[in-house]
Amino acid sequence: MLTLRTRILLIGGGGILSILGILFFLILRDPETVEIPPLADERVEVELPPIENVEFRRPDTLPQSETSVQESPDEIYAKQSARIFVERFWSYSNQNDNQHIEDALALAASGMHEWIRSHSQEQHLTYQGVTTEVLSTRIVSYTPEKAQVEVGARQTTRGIDSSSETVMITAQVDMLKSGTQWLVAGVWLQ
Repeated sequence: MLTLRTRILLIGGGGILSILGILFFLILRDPETVEIPPLADERVEVELPPIENVEFRRPDTLPQSETSVQESPDEIYAKQSARIFVERFWSYSNQNDNQHIEDALALAASGMHEWIRSHSQEQHLTYQGVTTEVLSTRIVSYTPEKAQVEVGARQTTRGIDSSSETVMITAQVDMLKSGTQWLVAGVWLQ
């Protein structure tokens, strides 16, 4: 009598060999025996009205709207850094060894490190976690050395009993430029 493990191995191996055999047969069979239906030789003609009085412009010559705001690459970088900080700092669980703290420290100015470390989570065997998804970012104020970014996010808390609660949060993130990198110098929930 075969053991259960041996029977499962034989049945699984046989199934895999069968699938490989079918694929081998389909790939290597004679291509001349495959019948390809002929294409329809019907052509449909459609009469379109002529295009008149249309001025075509290249995209770089289009007039700019007065409401469009051109952001510099540095402003975009400040917004992205604030976004990444909010998502990483406010996404955590009680089973990840506070990895969110380490992630946030890499994005923060040294003056923020003590405050960030004070938000460590006590670890438990029963899972509880928070996921933060940034939905919007907006520059509130900007200079080449400092920026304030408003970040809107959806925060979902998953409880012990698999229940979840979702809230919308808005954070104001103060950014400070250090060399070529934007670092978080302060953060407030509004």
